[in-house]
This record gives sequence, C-alpha cells and structure tokens, in this order.
Amino acid sequence: MARPAPALDGLPERARRDWEALPAEEREELLAGFERRITSVERVRLHAGETELDNRAVAAEIAACRALPPAEWSGTRLVLATLLRCWQEAGFVLQELNQSLLSFASLSLFLLRKSRGYARLLGEAEPPEATAPDVLAAARGLGGLRARVEERYERCLHFDGSNWERREFLLPLSVYRRSARVPDGLPERLYAETGAEFTGRTGSAEEWDVFLERVLEAGSSPTRALQAVAHWAADAEDLPVDLAVFTVPVGRKLDEPWTMEFTDLFCYTGFRTGFRPEEFGIANGRLLMYNVIAQRMRYNAVKKAQNYAPVMRFAPQGFNLPDIAVAEDAFHGGHAAAGIRLACRLPITVRYRDRDWNGLADVRLNRSAYSRENRFRPRDMVLGHRYTQWAKGLADAAYRRGLSFDDKWTDKVKDLDL
Repeated sequence: MARPAPALDGLPERARRDWEALPAEEREELLAGFERRITSVERVRLHAGETELDNRAVAAEIAACRALPPAEWSGTRLVLATLLRCWQEAGFVLQELNQSLLSFASLSLFLLRKSRGYARLLGEAEPPEATAPDVLAAARGLGGLRARVEERYERCLHFDGSNWERREFLLPLSVYRRSARVPDGLPERLYAETGAEFTGRTGSAEEWDVFLERVLEAGSSPTRALQAVAHWAADAEDLPVDLAVFTVPVGRKLDEPWTMEFTDLFCYTGFRTGFRPEEFGIANGRLLMYNVIAQRMRYNAVKKAQNYAPVMRFAPQGFNLPDIAVAEDAFHGGHAAAGIRLACRLPITVRYRDRDWNGLADVRLNRSAYSRENRFRPRDMVLGHRYTQWAKGLADAAYRRGLSFDDKWTDKVKDLDL
C-alpha cells in the first residue's frame, strides 16, 4: 500500500503564524542565537533560487529578520529562519541540506525522510505524515526519535570536501564502542619505545592506567607512551594510513578549558614508516606538514572549548561527530599543504576529576593517495575507535596523576626528534 503523501499546502502560512505568535523578546533571543550559532558550525551551502547562501550570508539574512516583524519577512527569510528553528528542535546535521534548494517542501520532505528512517531503525511506527500540523511539530517529533536512536547508535558522517555535502550514517554502539583484543605487535612497540610492559588484553582504561604507572617506573613519560601509540597506528597493517594525528590537552587549565591558549594543547603526528611526501605530490616535507597539522588541531580545540565558557572570548566551533571524508584538500589550503586528502576523524571525550570534556581531543587518520579504493569505510571507523580508547586511557591516567605532556609538542617545532 502506498504511503500517503506529505501535506505541503499551507506550510509557509503556518510557519509565519508561529513566528508572529512568539513574544517579541523570545523571538529576538531565538534569532540572535541562530545568528551567532550559524557562524560557529562547519561550512553551510544552501541555495535560495539563484542565490548561494554560506554561513555569513545566512547570518546576514537572520540579522535582517531581527530588524523586521515576521509579517514583512520575504519567503526566503521565512523558510531560512524556520529551518534554523527546526535544526534547534530536532538536532539534525544542518549540512545534510548543503547543495539543496531552500523551500518548505524540501525541508518538510527532509524531516519526513529522517523521521521514517529513524522510526524504521527503532522498530517504531513510521510517521505517515511528518509535516502535520507544521514543520516545527515534525522537527520536535524527529528530535525525540533522534534521542532514542542515540541510545543505541553512534551518529557518523560522510563528508565530501569538494562540494561540502554531508550525509549521516549510523553504527551500532555495541559494535563501534566494543572492547576489542589488543592487536599483536602493540605491546612490543610500546616496550621498545617506553621500556614498560603492556600486559592488558582489551585496552581498557584500567589497563592503560597500570601501563602508565610502569612507564613512569621505567623512567619514561606519558608523551613517549602516546607517541608510541601514534607510531603504531601509522604502521598498523589492519588499518593502513599515512598519518595518525593525536591531539589531547597538555594537562593545564582542565578545570576551566575555555581559558586555554593554543599552547595548552598537545598534538603529535605519527608518519607511516617510509612515508615520503614527494611521492604523493606534497611539496612540503614532514616538518612543515607536522607544524601545519598541529597548528590547526590546536586551533580547533581552543575554539571548541569556548562552548563551555561563561563568557566567550570569541565565537566557538561546533563539536564534531565521527566522520570519514574525501577531497579534504579541495578548498582548504592547510589540508593541501599537509596532504590531507582522505580522512577519518574520531572525537575523544577526556575526563578531569569529575568532569567530561568534549571537543578537546581527537584522533585523525589520513591517507594521501586519492582514489576511490583508498577511501575510508565505516568499518575503518570501528577499527579506528580503538585509538580513541587508547589515547583517552593514557591522557586520563596522566591527568589523574597531575602529569602533563611535553611542551615541545604544544607549539611550532624546529625538528621531529623525540
């Protein structure tokens, strides 16, 4: 039996009435929040007729909405403001609408498709009509479905840097965050670089805590331990990469991370053994590649830390979902300079005392040879998640002991000597 078509008639009129019904003060607060928030998320590319709207253009249109009553908003401004309100209510990834034409019909059908997909996944009744009585009601329904999906699945993204398109996909938490056996060869690599034995079997937090204690007894440091992990990741046979980038707070200001400066973040890149940048058309050597990457990673973390600030020093950067990306160097000068073309980005939540902090740490895996066969796949994220567990285990153990990572790797370096 065919599903009933979504009800599209009258959506603009209902949306305008909703905006007009809001008290002026509440409407102003909403719009001002959208204007700030849209400038902190990754690139937006929407199309209103022949006009392309990026983040700044969207912010300008919302600023214009603030200056006028809803009755005087143009059709474009009405659907744009309503889209951002649905985004806030539902919590979907706004960039999933990149490259699409902005209209109430496209917004309605997007909400319907997402709602039906989530409901099907959860085994719940699929909404027959996600737009009734209006798109805001549909967005609120989608928000509830999303929250239930997140109890069982990790939301991830495909990203195409050549056109800014993003598409969500889901991995079962039971698979993505599972405890896996420590790979053969890792304990040997750790011992060779730190002089300490890793006797764990699953890479749990407790096993990394015990290992760090042995590292300290052997006269080594948290820095050498995390570098050893990065070196192993760069050479892993079951997940081939050219670069493995590990970023964590150095160990300062973790009680107030929004006060962090760029030099409060530790970043280290492990290069695959035998990696030669010139073989991939990368003009810069390893040293410059390292500095370009580390500078950007520290910048990202400091910007994300502003999400926690009581009073923000500057506009924050949004938190990331795990993602796999292609054509990362298409419109990004730093990525082009560092040969970042195919990427797998895996966020880490670090813990300090009784607080968990998102956005301050992550692992990024990169491949420099661009081809369809060389792209990262969802299964690679499942494998790569082990690196987030290992880095978190070491970092959290260091913070519990009041230890810091070496300052050499918190700023521009003159050499890559360990």
